[in-house]
Amino acid sequence: DYSTTREAALAKGEELLEGDYLHHVTDSYGFKDEPLFYRFRIDDPGTSGPSVASLKKDPSAYHGPLLVKGLILWYARYFVLKKDQKKLYSFDNEYSSKPHSVLDLNNSNLITTECDCKKGSYCFTINEGNKRSHVYCASKSNYQELWLDNLMSIGVQFKEEELHVTATSLFEFTAKDIDGNDIPFSKFKGQVCIVVNFASQ
Repeated sequence: DYSTTREAALAKGEELLEGDYLHHVTDSYGFKDEPLFYRFRIDDPGTSGPSVASLKKDPSAYHGPLLVKGLILWYARYFVLKKDQKKLYSFDNEYSSKPHSVLDLNNSNLITTECDCKKGSYCFTINEGNKRSHVYCASKSNYQELWLDNLMSIGVQFKEEELHVTATSLFEFTAKDIDGNDIPFSKFKGQVCIVVNFASQ
């Protein structure tokens, strides 16, 4: 089988990559019309998957990029939620041949979080039973909601974040504006205020 145009050849390469028959030698790129090296999976026994492409073959799998909190820094990762296994696979990027880590979601629960969240992001925490907590950030609020919905669809329990509030007035609070800047409510003291929560993204 061969292609008669570069565009058709590029489409065929992308199809082979998405089908997990082919991969970039360092898993850094999708299929491109550039001087890059690719190998067939069958000829590359060194890649001990499962790869992103192989997991995405399952139509019920949910996947996408998130930031994950390390000890000090935030890291960009690509995640695949394999619902039938109740496992969350973490990859270095969307072309990776093998997972960076795998989180077993049995006996896990979820909370949305703001205190550990990266500025301008929408975060949630997965508590792994009595072991440890993992903080993830989505770039938009609707992405956060989609992750929460998909995680809860496989039985991960959602818990409200416990808030320890000692404030006695609205004007003691601070909120973020649409650009992620902190706005102290004290600047509105002496004015009539209506507080409305709405999705901005």
